Amino acid sequence: MALDEELDRRLRELARVLRLEPVAREGTRWTLALDEALALELDLDGSALTLSFAGWRERSALDADELDDPEAQAELVDLALDFAAAASFGELRVVERRAGQAAARRLEVLVDGQTWRVHGRSGSLGLGGSVSSWLGRVPEVVVRVEGRPRGGCRALAKARPRGLPRAPWAGAAAGLGGDTREDAQALPLDGELDLHNFSPREVGPLVREYVAACRGAGVLDLRVVHGKGKGVLRRTVHVELGRLQEAGEVERFRLGGHGEGSWGATIVRLRPP
Repeated sequence: MALDEELDRRLRELARVLRLEPVAREGTRWTLALDEALALELDLDGSALTLSFAGWRERSALDADELDDPEAQAELVDLALDFAAAASFGELRVVERRAGQAAARRLEVLVDGQTWRVHGRSGSLGLGGSVSSWLGRVPEVVVRVEGRPRGGCRALAKARPRGLPRAPWAGAAAGLGGDTREDAQALPLDGELDLHNFSPREVGPLVREYVAACRGAGVLDLRVVHGKGKGVLRRTVHVELGRLQEAGEVERFRLGGHGEGSWGATIVRLRPP
């Protein structure tokens, strides 16, 4: 499926699951209303995707060797949906200061339920001299979505590990929508789950079903192979395992060591049923 069509389909699915207004599309531009006042705009220009939220612009693009890589394209779409979900749940905010026509903004991420961490800055007020004294006179305006129910989406504050350095919102949409192409019961219950034949949107439901099936069969030691890549698939796996750990189904998990697949695999110990 073409990148724009996959992005369109996934955005509409996300809007349905989160009970947002229908997505508006004009060519390769989309608008996703997050609440009555805020919207996320997405602009796809070839292999580059720009997200615009409350004056903040976040751009990501495929490298030359990724243009024909379905997994890389899926990761690009996944990160866009993760950003949308995190913004929708109020875990992203834009802090702005203005002086005349100039504006300085920063994007902040809610990392532990109450602490905001700066992800990036843009713009400048163009102030010379004693900048700090000037800044004290320029009020900050904070823009974020507040009060939306999370539904089945996991909070970034509880994710393990917390996001990717370049995209700390990674995994915010994990587990929302998507059906697996194979039933977990049909996979060999030998403790090894290779995710290379599954798309990123299928991974969350598949991991949950496979863990349940293995626990039922008495298989408590698992190795989940997600590959190294850019880390989006690994992030999704860890989000699901973290949720299952809180539910008492997973005892512990870690990245693989020497001879176990290194950071391309995750080693899991399940709790007996």
